[in-house]
Amino acid sequence: MSDSVTLAVTDHVPMEAKARYEALVEELHRLFEAQNGFLSVDTVRHSRPHQVEYTVLSRWSDEAAVTQWRENPAIREKLAKIEAITGGPAQHVQAIGLGVNRHAKLTHLGGL
Repeated sequence: MSDSVTLAVTDHVPMEAKARYEALVEELHRLFEAQNGFLSVDTVRHSRPHQVEYTVLSRWSDEAAVTQWRENPAIREKLAKIEAITGGPAQHVQAIGLGVNRHAKLTHLGGL
C-alpha cells in the first residue's frame, strides 16, 4: 500500500482580485473531485489589509494520482489563470505519508 500525499499550496491575492480567484479555485476543486485518487480538499483564507492569503490543502491516494492531476490539461489551464491573478507560481509543499513533516519537500507549483 502506498502512502497518501498531501499538497499545501499557498497564494497571495490582491484584494481587488479576490472574487475572481475564489471562482477559479472553486472550479479547480471540481476538477480535483473528478480525478482518480482524489481524497479531499480544503481552503484556508487569511485576510490582510492589502491581500488575501489562501492555503489550499488537497489530499491524494498516492504520488501517481498527484502526477495525473498535474498533467491534466484542464487543471493546468485553471492554474495558469490563477497565476495570472497572483503574478506567478504559488508556494507549494508536498508531504508523503501521515503528517505534513514526513518526507516534506518544497517545490513551486509553477514548475509542473
